[in-house]
Amino acid sequence: MSTTPTMAPMPTSTPTPTSMITDMALRGLTTDTHATRLHVLLAEVVASWRPIAVYLYGARVESADATGDYDLLVVVDDNAAEADLDVVRTHDGSDDVGAEIVPTTRSCFVRNQDMPYSLEGAVVARGVLVYGGM
Repeated sequence: MSTTPTMAPMPTSTPTPTSMITDMALRGLTTDTHATRLHVLLAEVVASWRPIAVYLYGARVESADATGDYDLLVVVDDNAAEADLDVVRTHDGSDDVGAEIVPTTRSCFVRNQDMPYSLEGAVVARGVLVYGGM
């Protein structure tokens, strides 16, 4: 039996991953099983990166029958360590669901969010904000 990682304290004005996932479930973007997996991923991302914002994008958002990995764009502060900007791919052996976690800095996100062919632009257009905000 695994336990959910403890989340880092967040300002009271910032929505928690739980409330954001609940909102997604109400809008039909995720099932209870997916919400549980996404909550665990978000807890790990928040604890590791202390992000400004996290967006879910890709098949989990765009497809009615989403069975692929979880794609997360993680917006971090501009002074993040270079090592914190590496793409991370994970795999959960229990259900064969992985995740691709793509960090970007705040300035890069702001600079590219209006460019429709950039990752940031595509995520803003078709992704879902699941933590924090810009």
